[in-house]
Amino acid sequence: MRTALLLAAILLLTGCGGATKPKRVPDLRGQRLDLAENRLEARGLDWEEIGGGDLGIVIRSHWWVCDQEPLPGRLGRTVKLVVDRECPGRPPQPPLVPDVSGLSLEDADDELDDLGIAHDAETYDDDVPLVEHLWEVCGQDPGPGERASYVELYVDRDCD
Repeated sequence: MRTALLLAAILLLTGCGGATKPKRVPDLRGQRLDLAENRLEARGLDWEEIGGGDLGIVIRSHWWVCDQEPLPGRLGRTVKLVVDRECPGRPPQPPLVPDVSGLSLEDADDELDDLGIAHDAETYDDDVPLVEHLWEVCGQDPGPGERASYVELYVDRDCD
């Protein structure tokens, strides 16, 4: 019995058993709350709302994400969404994300840099893409045509 309690305490302290791996946080600022929550759910991230007024958040599509923690592109497990019915001093809309799928990582970097969109590349097997022209963009999040200031690129040596 004593050994089982000691083992349970060690597992709890070391974070084993259920802790999810931190993931890159998308830019949700300026988006409707319902759409922001859908994006977080699709990425496997948890969230909590801060704000909501005296009556709370009843119709999620009537609320906007004014700020977030952690900021876009940072790693996190839970995202705090600061919400309001209207965001004061709303920042300008981020640029439209181009379709960079099928491009080399080097060309995708150049295109996203030209638009001022921060980005990061993630491989399917946790390799580090050091020689960018050898890697191809197989997918991206968010997708083409969405507005974002940060894009996660999924790359491989051959997407086929």
